[in-house]
Amino acid sequence: MKWRVEYLWLVLFLLPIILGVWWIPGRKGGLSDTFSVEASGKKAIFYIAQELFPRVTRSTEVLPPTDPDITTLCLLGPVRYPHSGEWEKLSNWVKDGNTLIFAARHDSPNIELEHFNVSIESILSLNSNGGNGDTEDENNTDGSDLDRKIAWRSRGAIEVQRRYRQTDVLVTTSRGDQVIRKGHGAGTLIVVASDFVFSNSNLVNSKDRDLAVAILKAGVEEDGILAFEESVNIRGGPKAFGILFDPVIRPVTLQLILCAILFIWAKNRRMGQTLPPIDGRRREISEHARALGNLHFKAKTGGKMLQSYLEFFQAELRTRFYGSSIRQTIKRSIEDGPTCEEALEAYDHAVQLSGRSTISNQDAAASIRDLANIKELIDDEGN
Repeated sequence: MKWRVEYLWLVLFLLPIILGVWWIPGRKGGLSDTFSVEASGKKAIFYIAQELFPRVTRSTEVLPPTDPDITTLCLLGPVRYPHSGEWEKLSNWVKDGNTLIFAARHDSPNIELEHFNVSIESILSLNSNGGNGDTEDENNTDGSDLDRKIAWRSRGAIEVQRRYRQTDVLVTTSRGDQVIRKGHGAGTLIVVASDFVFSNSNLVNSKDRDLAVAILKAGVEEDGILAFEESVNIRGGPKAFGILFDPVIRPVTLQLILCAILFIWAKNRRMGQTLPPIDGRRREISEHARALGNLHFKAKTGGKMLQSYLEFFQAELRTRFYGSSIRQTIKRSIEDGPTCEEALEAYDHAVQLSGRSTISNQDAAASIRDLANIKELIDDEGN
């Protein structure tokens, strides 16, 4: 049983070390944001946008952005979709004359754009080629530079709950509309059924790159800032846990955990040789004296303790030095000088205190200590 406990402590000790190597501090966002160089990331489209448009930035604070110069916001395959309150704020933000470009996650396209009367529904099913249901070709309907056949991968289709004249279908397939542009108040909403068109892997192809750029151009204003929203890509957790295991603080947290494990192990393990057994009689006397002293202290009866010790002190000296008074015994036993005078003053003070009706615990303890010192000096002189 003992060796099993030791192995358990060893596992607990190695766990923070293994986590420190395996759980290397990294990014807090997902694999599909504009910081990611993964296949599903959007870093390439961010760099392309910086080359094409004069003012491009990332928004990492709140949704929608508070910067009044941001007129176009890209929400491309976020880790989490906005909640109801954020959709309402986005709707008001677009109504004020701004543009929102929203692309659903390729692997999870089901989403309702609340307050915009637009939704994206999944069309994932096995096709005749044994694929995963991604559509392969489409046509543009507005006669712009998107008007050609290109490869398109999507698992969703856009549904507009109420058709308006200002709703334009930019990309469509046999499975349904894939990109639409819709007026919303004084602003514009562009919805893309899949964020795959903006992914790093898709932008390797020049035709696909042109399509992604054309979608951005459809919503970017020349005098405004194009912002890529990243606040919804940060993976959050409980506040305390999030701070302690933040990539910057995480190594220190793991080291503190390791120190705590070592401290607990040391406190629960015997170190060195076994101590010899304590004399039971001596232990009982010490415990009795300590308990009696605590009782007198709490009851504030230190004067009785002084009277008892003074009687013991006087009886001890009379027995050893029969026929002499206490003061004479002190003078005879202690050499003349300051020490003898101090001893006589301490004895006289103890006698005076013992005659009082009320004595503080502090004064009684000081007098008892003085009498004990006098007795020790007499014992030393006698030896």
